[in-house]
Amino acid sequence: MKGSFYSLLCCIILCFKMNAQVYDLQRLNNLYPNEPIVYTLKEESAEILNNKGELVVTKHVKEQYLVLNDKGKSYRVKSIYTNSFVEIKNIKATNLVPKGNKYEKIVVDDIKVKDSNDDGTFYNDLKSIIVTYPNSSPGCLIDIEYDEIYNEPRFFGSFYITEGYPVLKSTFKVKCANTVNLNIKGFNVNDLKITSTEKITKADKIQTWSVDSVLPIVRESNAPSYRDLMAYYLISIKDYNKNDVSTPLVGSVDNLYKWYLQLVKNLNKTPSPYIQHITDSLVQNCKTDEEKLKKIYYWVQDKIAYIAYEDGLGGYIPRESDIICKRRFGDCKDMASILSSMGKAANLPIYLTWIGTRDIPYQFTEMPAPMAANHMIAAYVTKDTCFFLDATGKFQDLGTHTAFIQGKEAIIGKSESEYVVKKVPILPSSTNYLKDSISIKIKNNNTVSGKGYLSVNGYFKITLQQKLTGKSYTEQYDYLSSFCEKGHNKFKLDTFIIEQNTRDKEFKVYYEFELKSYVTELQTELFFNMNFDKNYMSEYTVKDRVYPIEFNCTFDKQIIVNLEIDETQTVKFVPQNITFNKDSFKYTSEYVSAKNHIIFRSSINVNDHFIDKSQFETWNEFLNEINKNNNKSIALKKL
Repeated sequence: MKGSFYSLLCCIILCFKMNAQVYDLQRLNNLYPNEPIVYTLKEESAEILNNKGELVVTKHVKEQYLVLNDKGKSYRVKSIYTNSFVEIKNIKATNLVPKGNKYEKIVVDDIKVKDSNDDGTFYNDLKSIIVTYPNSSPGCLIDIEYDEIYNEPRFFGSFYITEGYPVLKSTFKVKCANTVNLNIKGFNVNDLKITSTEKITKADKIQTWSVDSVLPIVRESNAPSYRDLMAYYLISIKDYNKNDVSTPLVGSVDNLYKWYLQLVKNLNKTPSPYIQHITDSLVQNCKTDEEKLKKIYYWVQDKIAYIAYEDGLGGYIPRESDIICKRRFGDCKDMASILSSMGKAANLPIYLTWIGTRDIPYQFTEMPAPMAANHMIAAYVTKDTCFFLDATGKFQDLGTHTAFIQGKEAIIGKSESEYVVKKVPILPSSTNYLKDSISIKIKNNNTVSGKGYLSVNGYFKITLQQKLTGKSYTEQYDYLSSFCEKGHNKFKLDTFIIEQNTRDKEFKVYYEFELKSYVTELQTELFFNMNFDKNYMSEYTVKDRVYPIEFNCTFDKQIIVNLEIDETQTVKFVPQNITFNKDSFKYTSEYVSAKNHIIFRSSINVNDHFIDKSQFETWNEFLNEINKNNNKSIALKKL
């Protein structure tokens, strides 16, 4: 069956190449019933020349996709991205419209260039080239080809085999001068039937990779980033011959750091009087270096507004701390700049630090090139301590770094000759906890009234602070009504008080609520479920799942419910206690009954933010144990 599938696709491709006949739309829709388009061709050809010691790097890109059905009509617009490092030239766009058993070729001239501001509030030099095709009816082909010119060879290169849609044929070729050495690494390519060839001549080396019938990325919730899942090759230039001398580029972390260092060599040589004055006023009463560090770090979080900004090399070179401080805004590298400068002013070891976020799945030691980093922070490093300081996160306590850099390698630049590579730790679940303590009573008409205390820390705390700090009462009420919801949708939040919202302490909220029609009454007995969070893990099932599960962080979610029993009731039944503890997953469900109350305690503890497929069997046991006990009710007898 599998062999006939691939044979069919190869026949379709061959038929088009030889006779230029239209694709069999019905067959492709049968093969890919849920897909709006299919790539008929992905072809990239790169050439790296050494022109008397100057590298010339170009890549020709050709893509063609077929509109399969009405869902694909919206794919008539194609975007190409360019910046000062990579120019786009020689665009040729063609619309192929079926006429009988042939295609009518329409040259597309609706091509526009616009700035691509991510947030619409500030300038960057990323531009979009928008190509609009006149016809995207089912059966039409969208065809485009263009050249990429790499003005900065350090940013070459990548080739993605997998797409969000099926690919019938994918080919990649690199022609490289023999005086240039490359670092090539494949990701998620082992399961594909890739044909690779290599040809070496006196002047150059040609390597090709080709593969047919590539299935698309499956769309799943809570999945890792697309770069974790897609198949692709990364290629960087290690070194090249210049004037008969081997000249390194980015083939090692050493070389990468030297380049980073060149970009910041003139930055913040000494703190300005303005920076020195502000720093002195912040730390004057501090008794320890850690107190000084907190004062500086929290001041930057509070006083410097984060605004994304990218402009060619300006996207890699921070601005002077004096400018940032006076403007009161900056991007990630600017915040790193002012932190390191204030560190100098306070005699603290705070250093500029380069890092990639978690949506980049490779580390510096795997791919030592600029493509491994897209972020800049600062780091406080002593013999015994390392704090990663990312002031783009406005509510990060010292030691609770931003979630999106957890597990990533960081290059910490200590001096012109010294750097260290350290991995940002993944915070344990004991740090990321939510404790919901509730006291409830059963009122008339089977209504439950309750009072709750919510205590959160770590990334739970940061989420609540982001949603509630500085917001109106109505906005806070609406968010907490959803966040604190118990049982079912008849939950009503009566009132709330944010009792504690400060750094280095738990975030605490007191609230009162009412839950109508929650108790089931049968003659002389009352039944209801004390586990108000019974659906908390329902979206993380692994049945038929293709990819791993990735959480924002590890977590410990606890709920404690104290039911007050009056003199007209007595306890008839409570479920048995349960404990599950395997690998990084722990679940407990416990009931304690007495004459005038029942206490229910539950804890869901996941001490791993990335659930690999090899863990699915244990994860499934974990979820089954939770689900099995989630719907169990207590029984009270009316006296």
